[in-house]
Amino acid sequence: MFDFPRETNSKPKEKGLQIANKRLPNVSTVPVHGSMTLPKWDQSSSSSDEENSNDLQKSLTLRTKLEMCFNSKVLPYEEEEQRLAVYKQYANGLIARIQRNTSFVRGLNPIHVGSSDDGLSLATSDFNILIPLSVGNSVVRVVEIAPGCVTLKLPPAPMLKERNDKWLGWRSAGGYLCPTLANKMFHGFATQWLEIRGYNDVTIEPYDVVNSRSVRVSIKRPSVLTITIEVIPALKLHGFQFPFIAKKFQFASSPMAWSMVTYEREKVLLKSINMADNNCRSKALCVLKYLRLHDSVLANLTTYQMKTCLLHIADCEIDETKWRKQTVDRCFIKLIETLMKFIENKELPHFFIKGINLFEDFNKDTLDKVYTRLNVLKKREKELGRLLAK
Repeated sequence: MFDFPRETNSKPKEKGLQIANKRLPNVSTVPVHGSMTLPKWDQSSSSSDEENSNDLQKSLTLRTKLEMCFNSKVLPYEEEEQRLAVYKQYANGLIARIQRNTSFVRGLNPIHVGSSDDGLSLATSDFNILIPLSVGNSVVRVVEIAPGCVTLKLPPAPMLKERNDKWLGWRSAGGYLCPTLANKMFHGFATQWLEIRGYNDVTIEPYDVVNSRSVRVSIKRPSVLTITIEVIPALKLHGFQFPFIAKKFQFASSPMAWSMVTYEREKVLLKSINMADNNCRSKALCVLKYLRLHDSVLANLTTYQMKTCLLHIADCEIDETKWRKQTVDRCFIKLIETLMKFIENKELPHFFIKGINLFEDFNKDTLDKVYTRLNVLKKREKELGRLLAK
């Protein structure tokens, strides 16, 4: 079993606070509101009224730029509504076809996850759907081969009547429920759906045998940017708190491994965070995700690493009264500083699953470049403003 932090007592909060205090880099900052720090251009000096006025003007300028970027470029409300309407026109039929497929394995109720469901979407964000497989008591053995990874042994195939084999097409040569084959089966079901419906504005990415990517359905409409729906096979196993999916992450150590995901719990936490700070930190995260699209160095980070960083911040900073007083510029700087802290230590722990470092596969040179770039954006308002204006 996996060792997850408890939700109600105070121990996880103390642990998170120790991590944050331990790993803060030496930067030219001054404390604000206890553990909150800001670059000097966002400080209000008491030396003179003129300095106070200048510092306040700089802070307001950055705040305005961040708010404008979020409101006009991250995902305007009208465009978000259009995307959602188009998505619903196609998603329900696609989901139903995969659930009631031509094999003996049925799909359970879908789980909607990802940025589009978390309220952290950009105009380029995918719609992500997990469809759990109905495995029942079919699995003979579940083995945890690494933190967050399991393999599932299936019963032997029938010797005489292949047509009675429930897992025909899903079972590997070694007798495992294979995530690669699960993606291949889903791709076949989605292709059948498209052939039946005959949509001219829909395409399905060819199945990638080498990388075994999930099914990706692209919808092109003149009124909106291309919408991509990703459908991922999933498993809900008895005795495990979180589902597993047929998607290989860097911590997956075997081609037969199913990877644990905690998207649903993260969504609940994000809602609590947004209630505490009036969406301030989520706005800052969305802006940073937008900058990642326009900066080749920041593109080395994944949006999931950025979101995990925000969750760690919330784990350390639980004073709702303090966060309600914060502005998007302060939250943005806090997010950058915390990312730099984790990069400096070359470790970003998964928020829920012990033993997973989200920076494990990053080499030192890449992390150093990202750290330097974040430091530049933190200290040089003009460079940050230039990137925000793209």
